[in-house]
Amino acid sequence: MSLAEIVINKIEELSLKYIPSVKLDVIKDEPDNRFLELGVTAKADYLITGNTNDFKLKEYAGMNIVTPEAYITQCFQ
Repeated sequence: MSLAEIVINKIEELSLKYIPSVKLDVIKDEPDNRFLELGVTAKADYLITGNTNDFKLKEYAGMNIVTPEAYITQCFQ
């Protein structure tokens, strides 16, 4: 087993898995709504995305929508 396979197996072992329980139509690029659905279902604090073209919202249902750079600035400095 390669090191990559070991790491992936460990991530899967420690992960919580969610199946979205809501159907949303908020983002113009329809497939991107799946990320919001998953975030809402998981009660996520953050949705981290570099897709600033489609994710114009700063917040949705208590979930902060930020770029990776903004997340690092907000949470680690």
